Amino acid sequence: MSQSAPFSAYAAPNSPVSARISLQPGRGNLLDELMAMGAFVIMPLGFPMAQPLRLPFTILLILWLGMNWRSILPVVRKGWPLFVLPVLCLLSALWADNMMVAIRYGALFSLAMLFAAGVASRLDARQVAVAIVCGQGMLAVASALTGTREWIGGADGGFALIGVFPHKNILAQHMVILSIAALSVTLSSQCRPVLRLLSACILAVALGLIAQALSATAILLLAGAIPLGLGLVLIWRPAVHIRGLRPALVLGGIAVMTFGLLVLTNFYGVNLIEDTLGAFGKDQSLTGRTVIWAAGNEAISKHPLLGVGAGNFWLADNFTAVRLADQFYSSDGQFRFHNAYYETTVHLGLIGLLAAIYTYVRGGMLTFGSWWRNQERADIFFLLIVVVLLIRSFTESELFYALALGPMLFWTAAFTSLMEKPSQGRPAIS
Repeated sequence: MSQSAPFSAYAAPNSPVSARISLQPGRGNLLDELMAMGAFVIMPLGFPMAQPLRLPFTILLILWLGMNWRSILPVVRKGWPLFVLPVLCLLSALWADNMMVAIRYGALFSLAMLFAAGVASRLDARQVAVAIVCGQGMLAVASALTGTREWIGGADGGFALIGVFPHKNILAQHMVILSIAALSVTLSSQCRPVLRLLSACILAVALGLIAQALSATAILLLAGAIPLGLGLVLIWRPAVHIRGLRPALVLGGIAVMTFGLLVLTNFYGVNLIEDTLGAFGKDQSLTGRTVIWAAGNEAISKHPLLGVGAGNFWLADNFTAVRLADQFYSSDGQFRFHNAYYETTVHLGLIGLLAAIYTYVRGGMLTFGSWWRNQERADIFFLLIVVVLLIRSFTESELFYALALGPMLFWTAAFTSLMEKPSQGRPAIS
Protein backbone atom coordinates (compact mmCIF):
# COMPACT_ATOMS: atom_id res chain seq x y z
CA MET A 1 0.00 0.00 0.00
CA SER A 2 1.52 3.29 -1.05
CA GLN A 3 1.96 6.18 1.30
CA SER A 4 1.58 9.87 0.57
CA ALA A 5 4.72 11.69 -0.53
CA PRO A 6 7.07 12.73 2.27
CA PHE A 7 6.91 16.34 3.37
CA SER A 8 9.80 18.61 4.13
CA ALA A 9 11.42 18.59 7.52
CA TYR A 10 9.41 21.71 8.33
CA ALA A 11 6.17 19.73 8.52
CA ALA A 12 4.97 18.45 11.86
CA PRO A 13 6.12 14.84 12.28
CA ASN A 14 3.83 11.99 13.11
CA SER A 15 3.85 10.33 16.46
CA PRO A 16 2.29 7.03 17.59
CA VAL A 17 0.10 8.94 20.04
CA SER A 18 -1.27 11.39 17.45
CA ALA A 19 -1.99 8.49 15.08
CA ARG A 20 -4.11 6.78 17.74
CA ILE A 21 -6.17 9.86 18.64
CA SER A 22 -6.99 11.20 15.19
CA LEU A 23 -9.94 10.84 12.86
CA GLN A 24 -7.64 9.71 10.07
CA PRO A 25 -3.99 8.67 10.63
CA GLY A 26 -1.58 11.09 9.05
CA ARG A 27 0.30 14.15 10.22
CA GLY A 28 -0.72 16.34 13.15
CA ASN A 29 -3.25 15.19 15.72
CA LEU A 30 -6.92 15.28 16.65
CA LEU A 31 -6.74 18.92 17.79
CA ASP A 32 -5.44 19.96 14.38
CA GLU A 33 -8.23 18.02 12.66
CA LEU A 34 -10.90 19.54 14.89
CA MET A 35 -9.57 23.05 14.31
CA ALA A 36 -9.64 22.49 10.56
CA MET A 37 -13.14 21.04 10.71
CA GLY A 38 -14.41 23.91 12.84
CA ALA A 39 -12.77 26.57 10.67
CA PHE A 40 -14.23 25.13 7.46
CA VAL A 41 -17.72 25.32 9.03
CA ILE A 42 -17.60 28.48 11.17
CA MET A 43 -15.30 30.89 9.34
CA PRO A 44 -16.94 31.09 5.87
CA LEU A 45 -19.11 34.21 5.81
CA GLY A 46 -21.67 32.45 3.60
CA PHE A 47 -22.95 30.54 6.63
CA PRO A 48 -24.60 33.21 8.82
CA MET A 49 -25.88 30.71 11.42
CA ALA A 50 -22.29 30.50 12.68
CA GLN A 51 -22.11 34.26 13.34
CA PRO A 52 -22.33 33.97 17.18
CA LEU A 53 -19.42 31.50 17.16
CA ARG A 54 -17.21 33.38 14.73
CA LEU A 55 -15.52 35.80 17.13
CA PRO A 56 -14.66 33.28 19.91
CA PHE A 57 -13.55 30.72 17.33
CA THR A 58 -11.36 33.32 15.61
CA ILE A 59 -9.59 33.89 18.92
CA LEU A 60 -9.08 30.12 19.29
CA LEU A 61 -7.82 29.96 15.70
CA ILE A 62 -5.26 32.69 16.33
CA LEU A 63 -4.11 30.87 19.48
CA TRP A 64 -3.79 27.64 17.49
CA LEU A 65 -1.71 29.44 14.86
CA GLY A 66 0.48 30.86 17.61
CA MET A 67 0.97 27.42 19.19
CA ASN A 68 2.20 26.02 15.89
CA TRP A 69 4.20 28.98 14.63
CA ARG A 70 7.40 26.92 14.30
CA SER A 71 5.83 24.62 11.71
CA ILE A 72 3.80 27.40 10.03
CA LEU A 73 6.60 29.95 9.60
CA PRO A 74 8.54 27.88 7.02
CA VAL A 75 5.34 27.42 4.98
CA VAL A 76 4.73 31.18 4.97
CA ARG A 77 8.37 31.86 4.15
CA LYS A 78 8.35 29.49 1.19
CA GLY A 79 4.93 30.53 -0.06
CA TRP A 80 5.13 34.29 0.56
CA PRO A 81 4.36 35.23 -3.09
CA LEU A 82 0.87 33.79 -2.62
CA PHE A 83 0.17 36.48 -0.02
CA VAL A 84 0.27 39.26 -2.63
CA LEU A 85 -3.53 39.62 -2.77
CA PRO A 86 -4.17 40.17 0.98
CA VAL A 87 -1.19 42.55 1.08
CA LEU A 88 -2.68 44.57 -1.79
CA CYS A 89 -6.03 44.61 0.04
CA LEU A 90 -4.33 46.11 3.09
CA LEU A 91 -2.40 48.63 0.99
CA SER A 92 -5.61 49.69 -0.78
CA ALA A 93 -6.66 51.37 2.47
CA LEU A 94 -4.33 54.20 1.42
CA TRP A 95 -6.59 55.21 -1.49
CA ALA A 96 -9.97 53.69 -0.51
CA ASP A 97 -12.84 55.99 0.46
CA ASN A 98 -13.54 53.78 3.47
CA MET A 99 -10.15 52.90 4.96
CA MET A 100 -11.49 50.63 7.70
CA VAL A 101 -13.42 48.45 5.24
CA ALA A 102 -10.25 47.86 3.21
CA ILE A 103 -8.22 47.08 6.35
CA ARG A 104 -10.89 44.66 7.60
CA TYR A 105 -11.06 42.96 4.19
CA GLY A 106 -7.29 42.60 4.05
CA ALA A 107 -7.09 41.35 7.63
CA LEU A 108 -9.71 38.65 7.04
CA PHE A 109 -8.03 37.65 3.79
CA SER A 110 -4.69 37.40 5.60
CA LEU A 111 -6.24 35.31 8.38
CA ALA A 112 -7.67 32.88 5.80
CA MET A 113 -4.27 32.56 4.13
CA LEU A 114 -2.48 32.00 7.45
CA PHE A 115 -5.03 29.36 8.38
CA ALA A 116 -4.40 27.62 5.05
CA ALA A 117 -0.67 27.66 5.74
CA GLY A 118 -1.34 26.28 9.21
CA VAL A 119 -3.42 23.41 7.89
CA ALA A 120 -0.78 22.66 5.26
CA SER A 121 1.89 22.44 7.97
CA ARG A 122 -0.14 20.10 10.19
CA LEU A 123 -2.39 17.89 8.01
CA ASP A 124 -2.20 16.02 4.71
CA ALA A 125 -4.71 15.98 1.85
CA ARG A 126 -6.48 12.89 3.17
CA GLN A 127 -7.05 14.43 6.60
CA VAL A 128 -8.32 17.68 5.10
CA ALA A 129 -10.81 15.74 2.97
CA VAL A 130 -12.02 13.87 6.07
CA ALA A 131 -12.42 17.17 7.93
CA ILE A 132 -14.60 18.48 5.09
CA VAL A 133 -16.69 15.30 5.03
CA CYS A 134 -17.32 15.45 8.79
CA GLY A 135 -17.92 19.20 9.07
CA GLN A 136 -19.80 19.95 5.87
CA GLY A 137 -21.51 16.57 6.11
CA MET A 138 -23.26 17.74 9.29
CA LEU A 139 -24.52 20.81 7.42
CA ALA A 140 -25.72 18.60 4.57
CA VAL A 141 -27.67 16.33 6.90
CA ALA A 142 -29.13 19.35 8.71
CA SER A 143 -30.17 20.86 5.35
CA ALA A 144 -31.84 17.62 4.33
CA LEU A 145 -33.71 17.37 7.63
CA THR A 146 -34.94 20.97 7.66
CA GLY A 147 -35.90 20.93 3.98
CA THR A 148 -36.16 24.73 3.91
CA ARG A 149 -36.91 26.07 0.42
CA GLU A 150 -37.13 29.44 -1.30
CA TRP A 151 -38.93 30.61 -4.44
CA ILE A 152 -36.75 31.43 -7.43
CA GLY A 153 -38.26 33.53 -10.19
CA GLY A 154 -37.97 33.40 -13.95
CA ALA A 155 -39.84 31.46 -16.62
CA ASP A 156 -38.79 28.15 -15.09
CA GLY A 157 -39.11 29.31 -11.51
CA GLY A 158 -39.80 26.96 -8.65
CA PHE A 159 -38.97 26.21 -5.03
CA ALA A 160 -35.27 25.53 -4.56
CA LEU A 161 -33.81 23.90 -1.46
CA ILE A 162 -31.63 26.16 0.70
CA GLY A 163 -31.49 24.08 3.91
CA VAL A 164 -29.48 25.81 6.64
CA PHE A 165 -27.84 28.18 4.13
CA PRO A 166 -29.08 31.67 3.20
CA HIS A 167 -29.29 31.00 -0.54
CA LYS A 168 -29.48 28.03 -2.90
CA ASN A 169 -26.24 29.00 -4.64
CA ILE A 170 -24.31 29.00 -1.36
CA LEU A 171 -25.73 25.58 -0.50
CA ALA A 172 -24.71 24.35 -3.96
CA GLN A 173 -21.16 25.74 -3.61
CA HIS A 174 -20.66 23.94 -0.31
CA MET A 175 -22.24 20.71 -1.56
CA VAL A 176 -19.98 20.62 -4.64
CA ILE A 177 -16.93 20.77 -2.37
CA LEU A 178 -18.45 18.20 -0.02
CA SER A 179 -19.21 15.85 -2.94
CA ILE A 180 -15.60 16.00 -4.15
CA ALA A 181 -14.27 15.40 -0.63
CA ALA A 182 -16.66 12.49 -0.06
CA LEU A 183 -15.74 10.96 -3.41
CA SER A 184 -12.00 11.15 -2.69
CA VAL A 185 -12.37 9.59 0.77
CA THR A 186 -14.66 6.86 -0.56
CA LEU A 187 -12.11 5.93 -3.22
CA SER A 188 -9.05 6.09 -0.95
CA SER A 189 -8.09 2.67 0.37
CA GLN A 190 -5.83 4.39 2.92
CA CYS A 191 -8.80 5.90 4.74
CA ARG A 192 -10.46 4.05 7.56
CA PRO A 193 -13.32 1.79 6.40
CA VAL A 194 -15.87 3.54 8.63
CA LEU A 195 -14.90 6.89 7.09
CA ARG A 196 -15.21 5.47 3.57
CA LEU A 197 -18.70 4.16 4.33
CA LEU A 198 -19.70 7.46 5.94
CA SER A 199 -18.35 9.37 2.92
CA ALA A 200 -20.34 7.24 0.49
CA CYS A 201 -23.54 8.04 2.40
CA ILE A 202 -22.69 11.74 2.63
CA LEU A 203 -21.96 11.82 -1.11
CA ALA A 204 -25.47 10.56 -1.82
CA VAL A 205 -26.97 13.21 0.48
CA ALA A 206 -24.91 16.00 -1.10
CA LEU A 207 -25.87 15.00 -4.65
CA GLY A 208 -29.54 14.92 -3.65
CA LEU A 209 -29.30 18.41 -2.15
CA ILE A 210 -27.65 19.79 -5.29
CA ALA A 211 -30.43 18.37 -7.45
CA GLN A 212 -33.06 19.99 -5.21
CA ALA A 213 -31.19 23.32 -5.13
CA LEU A 214 -31.78 23.70 -8.90
CA SER A 215 -28.22 24.97 -9.37
CA ALA A 216 -27.22 24.51 -13.02
CA THR A 217 -23.61 25.52 -12.35
CA ALA A 218 -23.19 22.95 -9.58
CA ILE A 219 -24.75 20.17 -11.65
CA LEU A 220 -22.53 20.93 -14.65
CA LEU A 221 -19.39 21.11 -12.51
CA LEU A 222 -20.08 17.78 -10.82
CA ALA A 223 -21.03 16.22 -14.17
CA GLY A 224 -17.43 16.84 -15.14
CA ALA A 225 -15.65 16.52 -11.79
CA ILE A 226 -17.02 13.13 -10.70
CA PRO A 227 -16.23 11.27 -13.96
CA LEU A 228 -12.80 12.95 -13.98
CA GLY A 229 -12.11 11.79 -10.42
CA LEU A 230 -13.28 8.25 -11.16
CA GLY A 231 -11.24 8.17 -14.36
CA LEU A 232 -8.06 9.35 -12.63
CA VAL A 233 -8.37 6.72 -9.90
CA LEU A 234 -9.77 3.72 -11.78
CA ILE A 235 -8.20 4.15 -15.22
CA TRP A 236 -5.33 6.64 -15.24
CA ARG A 237 -3.41 5.34 -12.21
CA PRO A 238 -3.46 1.62 -13.20
CA ALA A 239 -2.46 2.59 -16.75
CA VAL A 240 1.03 3.52 -15.50
CA HIS A 241 1.97 -0.18 -15.56
CA ILE A 242 1.27 -0.59 -19.29
CA ARG A 243 3.78 1.17 -21.49
CA GLY A 244 2.18 3.59 -23.91
CA LEU A 245 -1.34 3.23 -22.50
CA ARG A 246 -1.52 6.71 -20.97
CA PRO A 247 -0.66 8.57 -24.22
CA ALA A 248 -3.15 6.33 -26.01
CA LEU A 249 -5.85 7.25 -23.48
CA VAL A 250 -5.16 10.98 -23.92
CA LEU A 251 -5.16 10.82 -27.73
CA GLY A 252 -8.22 8.57 -27.73
CA GLY A 253 -10.13 10.91 -25.43
CA ILE A 254 -9.31 13.92 -27.59
CA ALA A 255 -10.36 12.04 -30.72
CA VAL A 256 -13.69 10.92 -29.22
CA MET A 257 -14.55 14.42 -27.95
CA THR A 258 -13.61 16.03 -31.27
CA PHE A 259 -15.68 13.52 -33.24
CA GLY A 260 -18.63 13.95 -30.90
CA LEU A 261 -18.54 17.75 -31.20
CA LEU A 262 -18.38 17.54 -34.99
CA VAL A 263 -21.37 15.19 -35.12
CA LEU A 264 -23.47 17.30 -32.75
CA THR A 265 -22.72 20.65 -34.41
CA ASN A 266 -22.57 19.66 -38.09
CA PHE A 267 -25.10 16.86 -38.39
CA TYR A 268 -27.60 17.72 -35.67
CA GLY A 269 -27.21 21.53 -35.67
CA VAL A 270 -26.66 21.67 -31.91
CA ASN A 271 -25.53 25.01 -30.48
CA LEU A 272 -23.63 23.81 -27.44
CA ILE A 273 -23.80 27.07 -25.48
CA GLU A 274 -27.42 27.97 -26.21
CA ASP A 275 -28.78 24.44 -25.88
CA THR A 276 -26.87 23.71 -22.67
CA LEU A 277 -28.03 26.95 -21.07
CA GLY A 278 -31.58 26.34 -22.27
CA ALA A 279 -31.62 22.84 -20.77
CA PHE A 280 -31.03 24.41 -17.37
CA GLY A 281 -33.42 27.33 -17.84
CA LYS A 282 -30.66 29.89 -18.43
CA ASP A 283 -30.34 32.56 -21.11
CA GLN A 284 -27.44 34.03 -23.05
CA SER A 285 -26.93 36.67 -20.36
CA LEU A 286 -25.98 33.87 -17.92
CA THR A 287 -28.83 34.87 -15.62
CA GLY A 288 -28.00 38.57 -15.88
CA ARG A 289 -24.25 38.25 -15.43
CA THR A 290 -23.54 40.21 -18.62
CA VAL A 291 -25.48 43.13 -17.13
CA ILE A 292 -23.43 42.94 -13.94
CA TRP A 293 -20.19 42.77 -15.91
CA ALA A 294 -21.18 45.86 -17.89
CA ALA A 295 -21.47 47.73 -14.58
CA GLY A 296 -18.08 46.33 -13.64
CA ASN A 297 -16.54 47.69 -16.84
CA GLU A 298 -17.92 51.13 -16.01
CA ALA A 299 -16.47 51.02 -12.49
CA ILE A 300 -13.09 49.83 -13.81
CA SER A 301 -12.94 52.67 -16.33
CA LYS A 302 -13.13 55.19 -13.46
CA HIS A 303 -10.37 53.57 -11.38
CA PRO A 304 -8.38 51.40 -13.81
CA LEU A 305 -5.02 51.09 -12.11
CA LEU A 306 -5.66 50.70 -8.37
CA GLY A 307 -9.42 50.18 -8.12
CA VAL A 308 -11.73 51.58 -5.46
CA GLY A 309 -10.12 49.71 -2.56
CA ALA A 310 -10.82 46.27 -1.12
CA GLY A 311 -14.49 45.85 -0.22
CA ASN A 312 -15.29 49.46 -1.09
CA PHE A 313 -17.60 48.95 -4.06
CA TRP A 314 -20.41 47.01 -2.36
CA LEU A 315 -21.23 49.65 0.23
CA ALA A 316 -24.60 51.07 1.20
CA ASP A 317 -23.63 54.59 0.06
CA ASN A 318 -22.65 53.45 -3.46
CA PHE A 319 -25.66 54.10 -5.70
CA THR A 320 -24.50 51.69 -8.43
CA ALA A 321 -23.98 48.87 -5.95
CA VAL A 322 -27.39 49.41 -4.35
CA ARG A 323 -29.07 49.53 -7.78
CA LEU A 324 -27.48 46.23 -8.83
CA ALA A 325 -28.44 44.56 -5.56
CA ASP A 326 -32.04 45.74 -5.94
CA GLN A 327 -32.16 44.78 -9.63
CA PHE A 328 -31.18 41.21 -8.84
CA TYR A 329 -33.34 40.92 -5.72
CA SER A 330 -30.53 40.60 -3.21
CA SER A 331 -32.34 40.05 0.06
CA ASP A 332 -29.55 41.42 2.29
CA GLY A 333 -28.42 44.23 0.00
CA GLN A 334 -25.09 42.48 -0.59
CA PHE A 335 -24.03 41.48 -4.05
CA ARG A 336 -21.03 40.37 -6.14
CA PHE A 337 -19.88 40.63 -9.75
CA HIS A 338 -20.14 36.85 -10.22
CA ASN A 339 -16.66 36.80 -11.71
CA ALA A 340 -13.46 36.69 -9.66
CA TYR A 341 -11.54 38.78 -12.19
CA TYR A 342 -14.12 41.57 -12.39
CA GLU A 343 -14.37 41.54 -8.60
CA THR A 344 -10.61 41.85 -8.23
CA THR A 345 -10.18 44.53 -10.90
CA VAL A 346 -12.97 46.74 -9.55
CA HIS A 347 -11.48 46.65 -6.05
CA LEU A 348 -7.73 46.47 -6.76
CA GLY A 349 -7.42 47.65 -10.37
CA LEU A 350 -5.32 46.14 -13.12
CA ILE A 351 -2.44 45.67 -10.68
CA GLY A 352 -4.68 43.51 -8.52
CA LEU A 353 -5.88 41.58 -11.59
CA LEU A 354 -2.31 40.69 -12.55
CA ALA A 355 -1.59 39.63 -8.97
CA ALA A 356 -4.74 37.48 -8.89
CA ILE A 357 -3.93 35.77 -12.19
CA TYR A 358 -0.39 35.06 -10.95
CA THR A 359 -1.53 33.53 -7.65
CA TYR A 360 -4.36 31.50 -9.21
CA VAL A 361 -2.08 30.10 -11.91
CA ARG A 362 0.70 29.40 -9.41
CA GLY A 363 -1.71 27.71 -7.00
CA GLY A 364 -3.12 25.59 -9.81
CA MET A 365 0.31 24.57 -11.08
CA LEU A 366 1.52 23.66 -7.59
CA THR A 367 -1.52 21.46 -7.00
CA PHE A 368 -1.30 19.79 -10.40
CA GLY A 369 2.42 19.19 -9.91
CA SER A 370 1.81 17.55 -6.53
CA TRP A 371 -0.84 15.25 -7.98
CA TRP A 372 1.34 14.39 -10.98
CA ARG A 373 4.25 13.37 -8.75
CA ASN A 374 2.23 11.21 -6.36
CA GLN A 375 -1.14 10.38 -7.95
CA GLU A 376 -2.51 9.00 -4.70
CA ARG A 377 -6.22 8.42 -4.55
CA ALA A 378 -6.70 11.08 -1.90
CA ASP A 379 -4.73 13.58 -4.00
CA ILE A 380 -7.66 13.94 -6.41
CA PHE A 381 -9.41 15.96 -3.68
CA PHE A 382 -7.14 18.99 -3.97
CA LEU A 383 -6.79 18.57 -7.73
CA LEU A 384 -10.55 18.48 -8.38
CA ILE A 385 -11.21 21.33 -5.94
CA VAL A 386 -8.70 23.59 -7.69
CA VAL A 387 -10.01 22.69 -11.16
CA VAL A 388 -13.61 23.36 -10.10
CA LEU A 389 -12.75 26.68 -8.43
CA LEU A 390 -10.73 27.92 -11.40
CA ILE A 391 -13.59 27.07 -13.77
CA ARG A 392 -16.11 28.67 -11.43
CA SER A 393 -13.97 31.82 -11.15
CA PHE A 394 -15.44 32.96 -14.48
CA THR A 395 -19.03 32.89 -13.19
CA GLU A 396 -18.55 33.44 -9.43
CA SER A 397 -16.47 35.90 -7.37
CA GLU A 398 -15.69 33.27 -4.75
CA LEU A 399 -11.89 33.22 -5.11
CA PHE A 400 -11.68 36.90 -4.13
CA TYR A 401 -13.83 36.53 -1.01
CA ALA A 402 -12.03 37.34 2.21
CA LEU A 403 -13.48 34.26 3.94
CA ALA A 404 -15.17 31.48 1.96
CA LEU A 405 -14.86 27.70 1.95
CA GLY A 406 -13.60 27.42 -1.63
CA PRO A 407 -10.69 29.89 -1.36
CA MET A 408 -9.66 28.47 2.02
CA LEU A 409 -9.27 25.07 0.36
CA PHE A 410 -7.62 26.57 -2.74
CA TRP A 411 -4.85 28.14 -0.67
CA THR A 412 -4.58 25.04 1.53
CA ALA A 413 -4.00 22.95 -1.59
CA ALA A 414 -1.36 25.37 -2.85
CA PHE A 415 0.55 25.55 0.44
CA THR A 416 0.36 21.78 0.96
CA SER A 417 1.71 21.15 -2.52
CA LEU A 418 4.42 23.76 -2.05
CA MET A 419 5.85 21.97 0.99
CA GLU A 420 5.95 18.50 -0.55
CA LYS A 421 9.12 16.74 -1.56
CA PRO A 422 9.09 14.94 -4.92
CA SER A 423 7.91 11.36 -4.60
CA GLN A 424 10.58 8.74 -5.21
CA GLY A 425 9.77 6.31 -7.98
CA ARG A 426 6.52 5.57 -9.71
CA PRO A 427 3.25 5.75 -7.79
CA ALA A 428 2.06 2.39 -6.58
CA ILE A 429 -1.49 1.14 -6.74
CA SER A 430 -3.21 1.25 -3.35
